[in-house]
Amino acid sequence: MSASVTLEHRRGVVVLALIAAFMVFVDGTIVNLTLAQLTSHLHASRSELEWAVNTYTLSFAAVMLGAGAITDALGAKWAFVAGLLVFTASSAVCASANSMLVLNFARLVQGAGSALLLPSALVLATASATDEQARNRLVGWWAAAGGV
Repeated sequence: MSASVTLEHRRGVVVLALIAAFMVFVDGTIVNLTLAQLTSHLHASRSELEWAVNTYTLSFAAVMLGAGAITDALGAKWAFVAGLLVFTASSAVCASANSMLVLNFARLVQGAGSALLLPSALVLATASATDEQARNRLVGWWAAAGGV
């Protein structure tokens, strides 16, 4: 009985890690699809629209430089939970933003959360692998989740 719970737990962790990777990659491009709506609803200028796209990418890249080391030092579970909380909270702020300043600040924080989330998701997804072939397959699934 314990072995089946462990197997179910592993599957749940892998699925959660794949969903997180998907969210990170989708969020990197989602604002591009909403630029027209941002212009009309928040009266965004071209410069503000550029920042809405770029703040996420810049903070993601900056934090990603050390996110792998943070994941290694503090543990994948901690980094994943922290990244997920930051990402989710900032996503809620993005959704309820009533100005481009608020949206751009939330996107900045969201990029940092994403950078913590992505490498820890990979570590968690591959931690359940029992052999090299299974690990390679999980890395492929993780990459595919981002490519979807």
